Amino acid sequence: MTEPDLRTVRATLAFGALMLLAAVFVVVDAVRLPETSAVVGPAAVPLPVGVLLAVVGAGLLVRSRGQLRAATPGEDRPPHGALRVLALVGTLIAFALLLPLLGYVMCSAALFTATAMLLGAPRRPATAAIGWALAAVVFLVFDRLIGLSLPAGPWGF
Repeated sequence: MTEPDLRTVRATLAFGALMLLAAVFVVVDAVRLPETSAVVGPAAVPLPVGVLLAVVGAGLLVRSRGQLRAATPGEDRPPHGALRVLALVGTLIAFALLLPLLGYVMCSAALFTATAMLLGAPRRPATAAIGWALAAVVFLVFDRLIGLSLPAGPWGF
């Protein structure tokens, strides 16, 4: 069994802590949402998401804390790592700027696809198809089933 890389273990530890912090914000915000007479209230999605964030964050913290003593300094950073992070940030900024103009499905599909490709998805056509399908399913669930209006864009979706 190989020993874990110290940098990876520290990053996992920090990510787990961030997930726990985000879970607190999401759960507190979900609990503060006003009650409605609808069958599915506005807290139906954020509350389970917050709990799931807390569970996964705690799991990452426990696992990385256990690996911390056995971790060894790793190799040098992979080339172009900083460029990938900058490209991810640029993709998020483009998503936020284009969302009101192009709509949720178009922008989310592009965001999902670009993020997967920047993180090393192996098959680009399949990645693009999955990105479109994921964006469409999220749009249908939130816009049509729950009634949460998402930006439709010029095509109506």
